[in-house]
Amino acid sequence: MGDIYLRSMMEVLQSDRFTVLLIFGMLPAIILGSGSIATILVNRHGYRRITIIDACLAALGLFGSSFYANI
Repeated sequence: MGDIYLRSMMEVLQSDRFTVLLIFGMLPAIILGSGSIATILVNRHGYRRITIIDACLAALGLFGSSFYANI
């Protein structure tokens, strides 16, 4: 990760380098790890139902994140 993004995120989060890099390191693991769970759910319940549920979860997460200033 470039120094440009790292330094600005360290200032915004008021955190050290390790914590910021840990956040950005966990992001690909969560995205790639959720693929297998999504595949199982789609095979069981269908694309349409899972898409609607995921959209609701995403909206709920976006709404909930507005209440948290710090990670």
